[in-house]
Amino acid sequence: MRKRGTLSILSAFLFLIMISSMILYAGEVNIPKTGQINSYAAGDDGNLRMGLAWPSPRFTDNGDGTVTDNLTALVWLKNMNCFGQQTWADALASAATLNSGECGLSDGSVEGDWRLPSITELYSLIDTGRSSPALPIDHPFTGVQFGYYWSSTTYPEMTSYGWSLSLGAGSDKLDDKVYNPNYAVMVRSSSAFPAEVCRTGQTTSYASGDDGALQAGHAWPVPRFTDNGNGTVTDNLTGLIWLKNANCFGTQTWANAISGSNTLNSGECGLSDGSAEGDWRLPNKNELRSLIDNGRYSPALPPDHLFTGIQTGYYWSSSAYKGSSSQVWCGYFWYGGVPIGTKTSSYNFLPVHSPAFFSLYVSTAGTGSGTVTSSPAGIDCGATCSVSFAKNQIVTLSAEPGPDSSFAGWSGDCNSVGQVTMDSVKHCTATFNSPPRTLTVTKSGTGTGTVTADGCTLEWTGNVGTCTVQNGTMVTLHASPDYGSEWDGWSGGYGSASGCTGTEACPFDMTQDSGVIADFSLSAVAPEVSGEDPYFMMIAKNETNPNNLDLTIQDVGTANYNIYVSNSPATHPFQVSSASFGKIECAATIDDDLGEMLEILDFDLESGITGDTSLLFILVTADRGSAGTEGTAGHDSDDLERSADSTCF
Repeated sequence: MRKRGTLSILSAFLFLIMISSMILYAGEVNIPKTGQINSYAAGDDGNLRMGLAWPSPRFTDNGDGTVTDNLTALVWLKNMNCFGQQTWADALASAATLNSGECGLSDGSVEGDWRLPSITELYSLIDTGRSSPALPIDHPFTGVQFGYYWSSTTYPEMTSYGWSLSLGAGSDKLDDKVYNPNYAVMVRSSSAFPAEVCRTGQTTSYASGDDGALQAGHAWPVPRFTDNGNGTVTDNLTGLIWLKNANCFGTQTWANAISGSNTLNSGECGLSDGSAEGDWRLPNKNELRSLIDNGRYSPALPPDHLFTGIQTGYYWSSSAYKGSSSQVWCGYFWYGGVPIGTKTSSYNFLPVHSPAFFSLYVSTAGTGSGTVTSSPAGIDCGATCSVSFAKNQIVTLSAEPGPDSSFAGWSGDCNSVGQVTMDSVKHCTATFNSPPRTLTVTKSGTGTGTVTADGCTLEWTGNVGTCTVQNGTMVTLHASPDYGSEWDGWSGGYGSASGCTGTEACPFDMTQDSGVIADFSLSAVAPEVSGEDPYFMMIAKNETNPNNLDLTIQDVGTANYNIYVSNSPATHPFQVSSASFGKIECAATIDDDLGEMLEILDFDLESGITGDTSLLFILVTADRGSAGTEGTAGHDSDDLERSADSTCF
């Protein structure tokens, strides 16, 4: 029993070690492939092609003067020669003021949206397997120049110099900010999965809008490095495991550096990690450059790098230079550049091997809610979470929708059934949707008008309009009265529209079935009638077929009163159509006493009106005689009553 308990404790202890190792060897970002496809030696970049595969297509032309890099999610200016060659300060200023309407842009961007890219962002465009230009073969950029392009990154040892990058060769260099003008291409948005671009390490700003001011990109973890206590150092940003001794082999030719890396194993160079020949390799250009801290120099490595024996000279990469088969890309840790070296030269090298574990990031999307779990266990979250799994582990995710939600499917690196192979950092998204929501708008009152909605299209049946939208859709209701009517406001709201009151436009999120009443009332207006003197637009009650109405007109003098009746007030000037409208002429003399009321009683609408008489509009005009004087006409719609007589024809 005692032995069994000891074994249980030991098993638990080993499990904790395993879990800590899972966290220890898991990186936060993916390093993409370099683009190198030609191999010149076993174990070189073209042979191994390490890194995250590029998406296809690599770029999307957005049709608005911008290009999206589908690997990094960065959005670039399509025209790579809009500004010509500029000083560094002018390039920063051009980026700060760039907006839609310039450089072929129609993306709606405003000043402040664009920036001069950091050296790391600029490097993310490079295809090491190509030259003239050193850009992926399917790039849609225009005006590409083979010269150098400014980055926003300053060299901290000599701050009058900034980093630039050749899009012809893919090489970087330091240029005087004033006396060495370069080209400029601008970038906007934030980098994102699958290959989020990292910060350069520069934290000091030397000009508004520069790298140190913006610090764009994925932030470095703290601590950046972990000493594994076995002769290796883990970069917690990338998950790569490096040999701690940066001067184990001295200087070697490129061929010897590849061979020395391929045969490295536990017991050499201070290693006690159990590694065997074939576990280690010479890093490619992207991997070597991932160690650079552009905010530092001598060496240009993060302050907590933990390496021993860092040398001031070049370090070999496994990536050949496309421009010459006898040359190879190198890392210059002392000042932070990536120069080119000849294969027969002797430089140092720093072997690397891939992480033992990779992080799986899981997030949810959609209008609903739900949780995601995994097999093997580890993932258990309802929003965003990440857990590390062993290299090449197959992970199966399960999605459980929440109340009032349904699972719509997987996206990202998972397949359609939620499986993913952990051969690199992965990201899967579970989409949960809520059921659609219905909006009902009812028009009410004695008047008429229109109601429209931003966010959905109302379909009308009589005075009731409805639309169906996805849960959470933003809808804004607008109301406008017809001619002869007034807008009285919203009432009777329920659901998400319960807050609709008053007469202003009403915005709300459709998170539930909702409805509201739009109230319109009649008003008295007087449209112009050609050749006649309009007195008053009198509007009948909203009653079914009102046959007889009383009119009262207040005036002085002698006048010939013309009464027009219409089914709709929409036409201007007010017209009479024999098909559906009637005109009644009544001659009358009104007493000279101001204020005397003359009733023109009981005109029979059925004698001259056809069509829909549920809502009628009445216009009174006068053709007064010489004795007539200006008067007024008015009414209260509540005083209009039916009458049995019919005398005014």
